[in-house]
Amino acid sequence: MIDFLDARVNDGLGKNVTEHPAVWSPPSVSQIRIRAYQLFESNGRAPGQSLTNWLVAESQLRRDSLQAFCIAQERARRRSTFPRTLLRDADTGRLAAGSA
Repeated sequence: MIDFLDARVNDGLGKNVTEHPAVWSPPSVSQIRIRAYQLFESNGRAPGQSLTNWLVAESQLRRDSLQAFCIAQERARRRSTFPRTLLRDADTGRLAAGSA
């Protein structure tokens, strides 16, 4: 089970992201290109797999992006409904400023 208040999300390019925009957007062409190249290298630079690598990269990034969006939305929902004393800072795990 994911703890939505403390979840860390990988952006698909090896970086952990904790904040996301309020509107979901698909991955950019450059993000897909980078991920497809990573797949190409991880598969031993096998020739003839460029379309497969592209489609897998796009699918992975869309999934990760949508997951990050859903987590951000759930965080926002929980922050608006939970008492301030229950919120913890996502980076440190300490109680949020202004809470008991």
